[in-house]
Amino acid sequence: MSHLVAARQHLEAAALQNWSDTARQALTCVGRAEAALASSLVAEPSVAAEREAVRTAAAAVGELVRQAALTIDSLALEPDDDDALQEALLARTGYQDLLDMGTWPQPPLPAFDLAEVDRELAVVVARRRPPVPAGIPAGHTWWQAP
Repeated sequence: MSHLVAARQHLEAAALQNWSDTARQALTCVGRAEAALASSLVAEPSVAAEREAVRTAAAAVGELVRQAALTIDSLALEPDDDDALQEALLARTGYQDLLDMGTWPQPPLPAFDLAEVDRELAVVVARRRPPVPAGIPAGHTWWQAP
């Protein structure tokens, strides 16, 4: 199963269960899809149908995505848990991809709150310096120490 199919399924489940944790798993799956591609997920023609299905599902649960994005940094705060840090950074990438796709007329998470999430991630990234997957766009600076 592709990462985008998994993301759509998580978003649909989040809508049914009203769980932001499930929406956060969807963000991580979108990030994994980005990391797995040689080109940008936002523009890659080979995943256009899956991308549109994820975008549509995410648009329907904007409040859950807002709650999920607001807690991305909490995953990274687990001491010495590199897997949790990787999940947090992938989720942040997934959220950015959904923004870049124009999923919502206004971002679900206000810029101030997103900047706070990025600051928290930066502290952990500076300390632990995780590897950056090859497919992550250079503009996704939360993967790099400030």
